[in-house]
Amino acid sequence: MDFNLPELLILVVLAVIIFGPEKLPEMARKSARLVSYLRGIANNARTQLREELGPEFADIKLSDLNPRALASRIMSAEDLSDLQSIQDELKGVAQTIQAVPVEAQAALDATYPNVPVPVVVRFDSEAT
Repeated sequence: MDFNLPELLILVVLAVIIFGPEKLPEMARKSARLVSYLRGIANNARTQLREELGPEFADIKLSDLNPRALASRIMSAEDLSDLQSIQDELKGVAQTIQAVPVEAQAALDATYPNVPVPVVVRFDSEAT
């Protein structure tokens, strides 16, 4: 989160309007305690994770646990190039599969111009 000066001033003015000048110092103290508490929880979780993972993972960051980052760190350049070639090949196969219904529809329309063809609805795994 990045606040610039005008945004910060707007937030301060809104806080004074909403909470009033009497309650504002109390709200600021509570907010500071909440932020401190949440930082403590995050630091304790990070420390506990490092202790349980052991010394070989002492320098690991949470961003390193992203599957793509982890795979690129573990795999060699040759393995990554093999994966890229497989991905490119699969994209070509997917494009071919998507083109087949269009070609088939065109062939059916040319052969049987007055016969309606049922619409094929593709299965969407994310919709279920």
